[in-house]
Amino acid sequence: MGFGRCCCKGCFGFVLMLVMFFVILSIPAVRALWVEIVFETLAPDEIPLTTSTSSGLWFAAWLLGNVPKLWQGAGPLLWPVHGMSRHADSYAVLSKGYEGPGLTLGMAAQGGMISLWRTSHDAIKEFTYDPNGPRQYSWVDIIPLANINETCTRSFFVDGTLPLSLQRNTNDPMYKAQRKLWSATIPALQRTEDSSAPGFEMPAVPGVESSFCSAVNSWNGKWSGILMGDATKWVPDAFDTVFKFNFFRQVFDVDITEKEILMLREWFTLFPNLNNGCKDSDAARAHEIQKLLMESILRGNVAKAVVAEADKEGMDSKAQLASTLVAFMAAGSSAPGGGQTAFQALKKLQQGKVFVDLYLKDPDAFILEVLRMEQGGGDQITFAQTKETTWTLGNGKVIKEPLGSPIITKMEAACYDPNIWGGPSKDPAYADKFIPGRENRERLLTFMNELQDIKKVL
Repeated sequence: MGFGRCCCKGCFGFVLMLVMFFVILSIPAVRALWVEIVFETLAPDEIPLTTSTSSGLWFAAWLLGNVPKLWQGAGPLLWPVHGMSRHADSYAVLSKGYEGPGLTLGMAAQGGMISLWRTSHDAIKEFTYDPNGPRQYSWVDIIPLANINETCTRSFFVDGTLPLSLQRNTNDPMYKAQRKLWSATIPALQRTEDSSAPGFEMPAVPGVESSFCSAVNSWNGKWSGILMGDATKWVPDAFDTVFKFNFFRQVFDVDITEKEILMLREWFTLFPNLNNGCKDSDAARAHEIQKLLMESILRGNVAKAVVAEADKEGMDSKAQLASTLVAFMAAGSSAPGGGQTAFQALKKLQQGKVFVDLYLKDPDAFILEVLRMEQGGGDQITFAQTKETTWTLGNGKVIKEPLGSPIITKMEAACYDPNIWGGPSKDPAYADKFIPGRENRERLLTFMNELQDIKKVL
């Protein structure tokens, strides 16, 4: 009994000390000091190409120092990154990731490896605007750095899907031809007065309309999914159903069925497995779903127009249809992605009349500001470093980035870059404010390129 009481007291004392540690770290000045100490004592002088004890120690200290900011993340799976690059006292600010070359140390997707994140707007543009940039860093090209099954990965998609749109260089003829094809055939992208994209409609799925409001009102983006046993669930099913139905209605001019909505949801749950050791059974099912959905969208006029225009231009129409479908399945109809943006916009409107008035004043500006702050668009692209480079970071730390090391472009961090969003004084606190209609709103980088430049080719 005495030993048990002693253990209980010891555990209580340890937990109390841990809580006090995190409370102290929640003070911005203390967190800034912690980040400085971690960089000086544990940060590597060279980015390792494999995980190691030293990189593990750095990562553990990095994570501990940012625990007080985890609540600001977008959800359990992205707490380690989203909570550390958002807000005025974020890790990106404290580590001076917006100064100098615009880089800071972070975690790569491949096995918890350390990477130099591109966090500033300009540092990311250096890669995403490079027409000859190293975009070959894809699921099937990073085998030395991750447990990727190349054969399985290729069989996951219908032939012609790879490389994905975001893996293509901007000067690649395939890239330019696909952009031209979409602009010519998808009214929802044209944004003209005579565009004929269908309007909103509630899907005829039993129980969705009656449960929609209660599902949205009760949903917590950080906890609801994980408490339901599914940390990948970003939005409630009722909302996801309504969004997917209307997304496909707008983009492909087809009303998909409940069965097809469930297939879309299933395909998206299989997608992350590409980075976690692709299974042949998963790949076969994903391939089957993609083929079935290709047949589904051919019920609408848009997919037929894509096929006809591709044939007219001498392109492989089946490959173009496959690639187009996956582009909108992965980044458009799901959450995170377009579904996350729509959900966050709705939650913002629930915060009061002031936000409803802002939306009614300028819906486009409202949605763009939600995109900037909540990241429903793109989050990151992984590249491979094509040459050995030595950097002096904004905080003075000198780090060598060897050939082949993973480079992460953090679009979410760029959307809080005070050099772009901080107003005349470049204030991180101003960048952290929700201000629809910012004069430079079309410099938004969440779609990999600035929105103003994307519009030039649509």
